[in-house]
Amino acid sequence: MKKKYLIVIADYYKDISKGLLSSAKSALPKSSLIKIINVPGVFEIPVTISKNIKKYDAFLALGCVIKGQTPHFDFISHSSTDAIMKLSVENKKPIGNGIITCLNMRQAIARKKKGREAALSCNICPFPIRMRTPYNPNQNPRVIIIQKLYGKFFNDDEDITFSKHRFKKSIKDVVLGTIERDDVIKEEVRNYLSEDLELSNMDKVFQVIVKAAIFEFLYKPKISKKIIIKEYLDASNFFLEDSQTKYLNAILDKIAKK
Repeated sequence: MKKKYLIVIADYYKDISKGLLSSAKSALPKSSLIKIINVPGVFEIPVTISKNIKKYDAFLALGCVIKGQTPHFDFISHSSTDAIMKLSVENKKPIGNGIITCLNMRQAIARKKKGREAALSCNICPFPIRMRTPYNPNQNPRVIIIQKLYGKFFNDDEDITFSKHRFKKSIKDVVLGTIERDDVIKEEVRNYLSEDLELSNMDKVFQVIVKAAIFEFLYKPKISKKIIIKEYLDASNFFLEDSQTKYLNAILDKIAKK
């Protein structure tokens, strides 16, 4: 059966949008059915996807935000990333985020092929995403941690904010600590992966979960490692396939026994 893709593209910067669209289409299966909707700006992308969420198997969000002299850039970058992740988790459908955030036009031109990465992420993700846990993603602390870290690691310009939550302090500690100690954590992972494997070549969500869990192993000694592993595995069911979850379990279990 042919998969149906909806590409929602903000054409505020038309030349950049054309590059994002061209690179994204080149990575989608030739047999797929593709619908394209143009919107004025990035802020309109999530609501457009939401209106069409039941009509398509997967979605691509494409657009560009360039930093100006006001906080508008930070607000748009943060809100669009959060909204797209929330739509994907709650509806169990893959949404490739190809919204690039840049400091200037020169940087945007250099990154206008990033649409391809967003398309590839949809191809890797199962149709539909299977969610086996009963957690509300808006309340699960480790799902929130994964969302925040994903936005930071794969959208370097995003400012991280933390909404009111009963575990806000713990969420903030893990997110900021994982970012601050990224190099240490990557070295720790490198010691346990096969020589022919690199964390950076793996699924982006997988990378984030491994890093966050290892941070807690190293810097949250009062929390049982078994609990950390279990809760990240539960959270991973929102994002990963069974095979990825099993591999995640093996890596975390091996490191935990160190």
